[in-house]
Amino acid sequence: MLLVGGAFTALLLLLSGLSAAFVPPPSNLTVICTSPSVNLSWEFSEQQTHTQFKIDVRGSGNKEIHTVWVKERYFDAFDFVWKSEASFMDFYGVNVTAFQGENRSKEAKITFTFNDFKTTDVKCHLDFPHVDLMETDSGATLSFQNPLHYYKQLKQAIGSDASFTFEASSETGQLKEDCGQHENCKLDIVFPADVEKCVTLKGDLLESIGGQAFRQIDKICAKPEEKDLTVALVVLLFVLGIVIVVIIIIIIKVRAWTMEVPDTPPSLIVIVREGEDGRLLMKEDLTLSSRVTLSQQPRQHFFSQLRGWDEEEERTTAERRPAERTTTERTTTERTERVCRLLMWRTLMEDFWRTT
Repeated sequence: MLLVGGAFTALLLLLSGLSAAFVPPPSNLTVICTSPSVNLSWEFSEQQTHTQFKIDVRGSGNKEIHTVWVKERYFDAFDFVWKSEASFMDFYGVNVTAFQGENRSKEAKITFTFNDFKTTDVKCHLDFPHVDLMETDSGATLSFQNPLHYYKQLKQAIGSDASFTFEASSETGQLKEDCGQHENCKLDIVFPADVEKCVTLKGDLLESIGGQAFRQIDKICAKPEEKDLTVALVVLLFVLGIVIVVIIIIIIKVRAWTMEVPDTPPSLIVIVREGEDGRLLMKEDLTLSSRVTLSQQPRQHFFSQLRGWDEEEERTTAERRPAERTTTERTTTERTERVCRLLMWRTLMEDFWRTT
């Protein structure tokens, strides 16, 4: 009886040990190619804090196995693919194994490649750069940047013998063009008047060790030709600038003709007089006379009138001077009057030249 009980206990311990050691394998292992990135992802049902995933990557032309450990459920294989021309055109096998402590799962496997001449689980394709189909008088012009120049990784990885070709298909037929390694690809397509100007685009990168089929663009339709508005815009701005300058000149001229001559500042036409009680400061109202003279009399008459004002001023001053004035006072008064006349003369001249 003891033997039977001991055997049963041993069996339970064995089963519990096997159960504890079981680690499920990763599931739904996929490769996602998003031109030019390559990402692997998978699912795992019993994720724990100490769970790790071992990723083994091997190329068909290389016996070396690249091993990477990650805790996430994804892996970026970009560096493996774009390392060289051979790696870009290589066939890749990927094994993913889950580890929990010393226990491991079975491997999840998948294969992928960019080489169109090899068979794998997943075939990756590059996308076309931005494609333009512009309408013309006779049809349309198809243009885009050569992928050999658009993808920096591709330009570095391929050999000098690589060449890019593409095919445009429409209702009227198929047209092929070889871009070689030129920076841009261009194709003129003739469409009948009653045919929709749309094409389907395919492309292939060919080199000595393989080829890469680009992801097909199902339908591209022509856009109306964009007219170059640069010249028209420059002309419009030039004309607008001329109009603005002319308007400014007209405004300045009109204001110059209609602007009144400002009155002579009183401080400049104050005349020092000598009265019975001493020196007097008297203002001369010359504004009206100067305006009439400047606008109606010729220049010679203007100067003669100014001289007449000076003589009249001297006579008036002489009549008002007292006989008992000393020589010093007479000299000071005459000097002051002379300065005032000079200031008045300069003011009148400035008004004259401003109005003329």
